[in-house]
Amino acid sequence: SALLVGLNALMVGFLFGCGTGVSEEIWSGFSPQLAADLSAYNPPLFLYKYIARYAADDGQTLTQVSALPSVGWLVAGGAITLLARRLFRLRRAETTGVMGGNLWLGFAAIFAVGFLVFAVPYTFPRYLAWRLPMGVWMLISALAFTAVFCILAFPLRLVPRPVWKGLLALPAELAAVFAVVGVLASGGLGYSGYVPDADDVASATVSYSGIPTYVHKTGWSSGGGMLWTVRFETMIQLDDPQDIAAAASLHRAFADAGMPVHRIDVTEPEDQVYGMRFRVNYVLKDGRTVSRLYSL
Repeated sequence: SALLVGLNALMVGFLFGCGTGVSEEIWSGFSPQLAADLSAYNPPLFLYKYIARYAADDGQTLTQVSALPSVGWLVAGGAITLLARRLFRLRRAETTGVMGGNLWLGFAAIFAVGFLVFAVPYTFPRYLAWRLPMGVWMLISALAFTAVFCILAFPLRLVPRPVWKGLLALPAELAAVFAVVGVLASGGLGYSGYVPDADDVASATVSYSGIPTYVHKTGWSSGGGMLWTVRFETMIQLDDPQDIAAAASLHRAFADAGMPVHRIDVTEPEDQVYGMRFRVNYVLKDGRTVSRLYSL
């Protein structure tokens, strides 16, 4: 769960076009998290989904339980229990009261916690960028990761003597985190720039909300003292090939423009980006779906 939530936060902060776990308007909350989308691979979330539905007294039809994942997680749980029993029987240190530790498992657990602490602030990338340069936030996140590492590694006795050898895991784990950031910021292995061919799309839905580029040189106001906001958040269904091609063309324009740099030190309106959201969902003819959300 920590790894999925952390990865989703970094996707929101650095992967242009990501629409998973993105903060919506105040009255809309968040779009579904990556952890929720992959709940079938996460036993606590998978089981909670059904427990919450069966415990709800709202008169609605109960959700049918998927048999294969349920049996799969029961089998996996039994296998993990048997494996843990065997490992503890082989490691007498735990049964004699002497603290024993597994370095690889310990550092993996620390990485998951540190990764979550590092990533969570990037759920609100525009809010961060308005206050400090992103490079400063990356440094703060790295220091937070280091603090988590030290707080957990020393009490768990994962840092043997000499201490510097045990601390070699810290730069290795930080390098792994920054590698993830680098992959996402560079387009997520083609994710940000991918636009399906309009001929391969069976249908599409689009929505837009934001402020068009109608501003005065003297500031953000119109003649009546208010800047009009266009809000059309209802998803429009597109089935005509010409409409789908137009949506794909607009999508391509967003993808080619790339993620904007949010700055508050500019004075010219054309240099500023404010409050625009474009979402597009495609259903391809082969049954696959593609979804992107561009928030500027």
